[in-house]
Amino acid sequence: MPDKIKFFTADYRDKFVYIKNNKFPIGSFVVDFLNQYEENDNGARIASMRYDNWMLSSTMDRGYINDYEFVKAGKEILNILDVLPCISPFQYLDIEAEKKLIAETFTKENANYILEYYQQRAKVSLQDEGAMSLDILPEGYAELSKEANKLLTRVKLLLQFYENIGNDVIKAFDKLTEFVWGLEDLSEHYDENELITHAYETFGVDRFSIAAEYAIMAKGKKKMIVKRLHFRNFYSFILTDFFEGLSFGHYPRHCEVCETYFLMENLRKQKYCTGFAPLELTEGKELTCRQYAAMVGRKELAENDPVKDIYTKRCACIRSEVSRGKISEKFAEAAKELAKELKTRYDYDKKYTFKEYQKDMGRDNLYQEVNNRIKKE
Repeated sequence: MPDKIKFFTADYRDKFVYIKNNKFPIGSFVVDFLNQYEENDNGARIASMRYDNWMLSSTMDRGYINDYEFVKAGKEILNILDVLPCISPFQYLDIEAEKKLIAETFTKENANYILEYYQQRAKVSLQDEGAMSLDILPEGYAELSKEANKLLTRVKLLLQFYENIGNDVIKAFDKLTEFVWGLEDLSEHYDENELITHAYETFGVDRFSIAAEYAIMAKGKKKMIVKRLHFRNFYSFILTDFFEGLSFGHYPRHCEVCETYFLMENLRKQKYCTGFAPLELTEGKELTCRQYAAMVGRKELAENDPVKDIYTKRCACIRSEVSRGKISEKFAEAAKELAKELKTRYDYDKKYTFKEYQKDMGRDNLYQEVNNRIKKE
């Protein structure tokens, strides 16, 4: 563990991220984090647990260590680990293994071991010039120095990670919500350039603290190469999820009905999610937020809607082909019905992506499915 926090590792391939054999669309952790941050004051609770950590870091920077403060800092980290599973992606990480590592690291024995090293190092530094030039060291000092520095590296990495996590969650939440609310100031149908410009204006440029490697991940009998990232802080992870997602057209939005955040996978300026609307609004009826908005007349901004454009153009092509005798009226009606069905599916099925919709609405795929259905009749 000299150069990375193995506890906080994720694999990236295409538009998905894999954590502990769980597969997620890139960008979904941003949405989960935004929705979970304020639940039970999770963000504030984590941010408040850093005093003992900071105290230990300060004394160690001055070359001194107190076994009581050392053990107390470990207990504070264990308290943080009790809260972290409430925020993505920590519920998917091995919290128990991390707790074991913390408990085994922040002990009175390790504190005294480090203190012994500090004392021996001070004595070595006071040796005369002759001993220094001949590199004469006290018996056992070389091994003590090697092992103590391994322990110190681990302790400092852990202290840095957990000391920063409070600031990280606050900073991430503030910047991500700034991005989401800033979307309202963009044009009614923003393009990729506008999204990218808005993202960089919001977040600026940060140097991420990440150790990267290419690795082989087994998926059943199949193996694939993934980009494996080891994050030294939470902010690096959440911004990686955000920008990796943005590169695939994934970004967070805020639903005006249920007041939760959801993941967009296209450039539509969608105002409502496909989750269920609060029952107090729907009088006990199970309606999605989009269905509820349509029912009360709160329509989406439809101008330049790529989903609607694809549907309109496909229906126009169908009408043109039937008028030229290339397809029958019966086939045309079935094709228009299927096109409408696909558009409705995209509107309400969160798992049905824009690329899948685009592909299914292609002439060859649409007509092939119509032929399949007609044959089954």
